[in-house]
Amino acid sequence: MASRKLLELLERYVRNPPKTDIRRTAALPDFIHWLRRRSFGLYALTTAMEPSYRARATVLFLAASLTSSAALGEQLRDPLRFFEGRTVSVSTVKLVMKKPFHSRSVGRGEIKPDGSLYLVQRIEEEGRPPHDRRWQIRRVASGRFAGTMSEASGPVTIEEIGGRYRFRFKMKGGLSAEQWMTPLPDGRSARTKLRVRKFGVIIARSEGMIRKVS
Repeated sequence: MASRKLLELLERYVRNPPKTDIRRTAALPDFIHWLRRRSFGLYALTTAMEPSYRARATVLFLAASLTSSAALGEQLRDPLRFFEGRTVSVSTVKLVMKKPFHSRSVGRGEIKPDGSLYLVQRIEEEGRPPHDRRWQIRRVASGRFAGTMSEASGPVTIEEIGGRYRFRFKMKGGLSAEQWMTPLPDGRSARTKLRVRKFGVIIARSEGMIRKVS
């Protein structure tokens, strides 16, 4: 009975893929999101079912995954435009041997006539006066971007890898930064993770969220 119910839910999702936030719609049952989020995926789903249902469930689960990926890809066809207009980000920053603190930024982005992005972020951090961070980013190839950032000591490179975006740049004092931005299915928010290294050792890290508000 449980196996049949799982199949019915999968079929409903494949026939009617959500057009909005695929994380919170009833068309994407909680158990599917739970399995995918923990990387159990197909294995966990099919092994939990009766043998007579497994082949059919395998096909449906793959179809559901492809439908979700297609919806996400359509929403993020031009990632530079994610930063056009107003964006807000919040994160928690952890430095080695220091107490974690919160950081918040409000960004205003503009797409220039040549298609490049000019972004100014107003940064507010605990214990520091507010300051501006400026980005100028352009597309250099499919899935690849490059530009400058006011706090970087050299060029900024951005690569799309598996639907995520990896930012890399150097900073003063021999520091190297790597930041991952993972877009969420709503197309208007993303998770961010930053790691800063010196001599290959992580000395700072942060995790947060960024969302497009206009």
